[in-house]
Amino acid sequence: MSERALTALESAIQVDPGGRGLGRLPGPNLFSACAGDLARACTRLASLPSASRVGLFTGFFVVSAGAAETDGPFGTVLLAEVLARLGHRPAIFSDRHTLPGIALARADLPRDLQSAIEVVNLADGSPWSAGWDDFQILVAIERPGPGADGHLRSMNGTVITDHHGPAHLWFERSPVPTIGVGDGGNEIGMGKLPVELIAAHVPYGAEIACRLATTDLIVAGVSNWGGYALAAGTALLLGRRDLCACFDPDREWHRWAEVLPRSGLVDALTHRAEMRVDGLEWATYIRPLAEIYALLTRG
Repeated sequence: MSERALTALESAIQVDPGGRGLGRLPGPNLFSACAGDLARACTRLASLPSASRVGLFTGFFVVSAGAAETDGPFGTVLLAEVLARLGHRPAIFSDRHTLPGIALARADLPRDLQSAIEVVNLADGSPWSAGWDDFQILVAIERPGPGADGHLRSMNGTVITDHHGPAHLWFERSPVPTIGVGDGGNEIGMGKLPVELIAAHVPYGAEIACRLATTDLIVAGVSNWGGYALAAGTALLLGRRDLCACFDPDREWHRWAEVLPRSGLVDALTHRAEMRVDGLEWATYIRPLAEIYALLTRG
């Protein structure tokens, strides 16, 4: 049952309503290239020792909007919440333009969970100052990664290196397993795919492709969906049906409605602080989470 459920989770998030080309061509594509990695990543998280420290990295600055985008932070906070409810100690790392939204989303949680989730400015720490022994696994959700020339790039090839802390250094030198979640080819983890594959499916793919691989790579139509699925699969493997409410689409709507107006986050395409992700209207965006919720509540 768990294997079928994890496959269903993967199917729910591997749709491309934004038409990015992730599964556009027949044969190998960005969705199919790492089939099963979601299940492997969930198994890693479900197998963590008690009270493990998990490093979560997110935040993608949109230069033309002068703000960070809505994709990444919300999926990361939900994953952090589930990990905290499982007794772990997640730490969310990001930059100054994304941290206010993350802090507001965390503040929407019960007080004990707020204290269990650390929020860290990447400018204030490094792998060396934090100490590798503190972390059992690292997860990047919608976090830009370096291309062949070492620069971070947006989907249209714009260099955005100066707007982001060096999160990729954690993953390049990590002695622990790593998980990457992305939806465009330019995020940390996408180096697990051949550059030629990204170039064949994604506009500017050869130029923007991240060279940095992760142990497991989850390609989703929207990166937030990958965070949702990681959290749901972990709860499912542990038999924690009591966590189903975390995935209620109505609950997520209320979280966004409360946090977004004050977060400084914007939709990456419209550049407005509205309940959209990558240009998708809410009804389209929330559909995979509704499928995840239905899967978990069916028992």
